[in-house]
Amino acid sequence: MALIECPNCKRKISDTQPACIHCGYLLLKENFSAEAEGEDEKESEKKQFDDIERSEQTALWDEFYHIHPKYRKVKNKMLQQEKLQKWRVVDLIMFILLLIGGRFLIDEEKIVSVQLFYGGTALYVLFCLRMVVTAIVLKILLSKNKKRWLIVLKRFQQWLSEKKQIEYTVKFETIKQKRYFECIDLKSEYY
Repeated sequence: MALIECPNCKRKISDTQPACIHCGYLLLKENFSAEAEGEDEKESEKKQFDDIERSEQTALWDEFYHIHPKYRKVKNKMLQQEKLQKWRVVDLIMFILLLIGGRFLIDEEKIVSVQLFYGGTALYVLFCLRMVVTAIVLKILLSKNKKRWLIVLKRFQQWLSEKKQIEYTVKFETIKQKRYFECIDLKSEYY
């Protein structure tokens, strides 16, 4: 004996009953098989997120951000850190140009004192140190925010599936991200 849900009043009843004891709805096996077929059709009717127009995708993201405003902040942080990544590349190019320029500017005959040479070397070392520290900090921040972003994508995927009946497939940069995404338990995740 198992409990089933009445299709009419949604209350729990015994599966051996021929009719619902609460509302009197006739419980026929055909009714349950028809409902199961209807659920299968709903599963197959789900649209793909990539097949939807770009404006509708944006509207869905905006609706999701309206429900969960803190997730928009995660996206904005990701965009800011990607801009910082571009600045890191610019720093590297500037450093290479300074090295090339310094090599041609420093001529042994034109060095007035040893202090000028050591001052230039100290500047190069400080510049290198700044680049290394920036790279390490960006790496840490990006990995932390990418994990947060994967949680946002998981929640968005769940929300689309449950509320809008749309399938959303996530594209991963690395296998490690895919493994992390699969291990996310939305009930236990804080963010």
